[in-house]
Amino acid sequence: MTGQYKEVMWRYYYTVAKGIDGGVTRCTFTIWRNRNQDIFPYMNSNALANQRQFMLKEEKFSGIEVKQIHADVNRMTGIATAPYEQNP
Repeated sequence: MTGQYKEVMWRYYYTVAKGIDGGVTRCTFTIWRNRNQDIFPYMNSNALANQRQFMLKEEKFSGIEVKQIHADVNRMTGIATAPYEQNP
């Protein structure tokens, strides 16, 4: 998984785990943008959400990588989240 894919997924799962008010899509984008100010300057929250959905649909990473992201988010937040299950 490329670093950019992982970053998007990490931010999404982090936002879901924390239950941040303001909508998952918008909050994921805000957190992502704060960490990636110079990457894709014309990206908006909907485009980032579409990118995340594309990554899941096209299985751009393995189930093991998703579990690693979840374990990292769980460690950082102290909140257990269920990993995304890819379609068989």
